[in-house]
Amino acid sequence: MEDDRRYTSFEELVAYKEELDAKVAQDELRLQKLEDARLESVEISFDHGLEVSTGHLSEIIRLFANEKRLEILEILLDGPATAGKLAYELEEQPNRLSRHLSMMEEGRLVSIERRGVMKIYRLQERARIVLAAAASAAADGAAAQGA
Repeated sequence: MEDDRRYTSFEELVAYKEELDAKVAQDELRLQKLEDARLESVEISFDHGLEVSTGHLSEIIRLFANEKRLEILEILLDGPATAGKLAYELEEQPNRLSRHLSMMEEGRLVSIERRGVMKIYRLQERARIVLAAAASAAADGAAAQGA
């Protein structure tokens, strides 16, 4: 889209640029709303009663696609743990685990309870459900291959 207007002053040009910027912002907002609506409209329901959008499901899968995070989840299946306990059991430095734990908290797989300076990590129910569904699917796949 080209504009054949002639501007007689710098102020007119600035006003036109601001007008265009406002239109671009409106278009970006509309696109974001459309994308959000698309993600919300496609829901997957597990046998366990968990419903998630495909956008959130892809985020969960990305979080599960890391061996270290799966090891963290495995430990948390047994109950809450501090970062120190996780680091000890995984033989990792706590600062190396902090990024994984932050990502898992953002993905709502773990919750954090703060007690003074200590953080206690707890597995969220949604992570338990997804882990159970994944284990069930893996067992079904193994049974189908063996048959």
